[in-house]
Amino acid sequence: MNYKIKERILKNLLIEITKKYDYLLNEFKAEDISKKNKLMYDYITGLLNRDGFKEKLKVMSDLAIKENKTIAVITLDLDNFKIINTSYGHEIGDILKK
Repeated sequence: MNYKIKERILKNLLIEITKKYDYLLNEFKAEDISKKNKLMYDYITGLLNRDGFKEKLKVMSDLAIKENKTIAVITLDLDNFKIINTSYGHEIGDILKK
């Protein structure tokens, strides 16, 4: 094989490797975002969990500070929510949480 043919083969291999790398990198990024979303939301209700709430609150707080505005937050602590789930069922509990 002469030099030009070897060069063309190597160039094509490099292009293919680069395409595979880009594809895998994009898949990894999409999977990472998906994992982060799963960690921030309750899988049953779709509502923010504690970590997700803290993250969103920080973003909103930073934005309010940047725009020189104030925000108010009302939280509801549902102590012994298990009683509702065991008495009325998880479906009713999920409806109440929404």
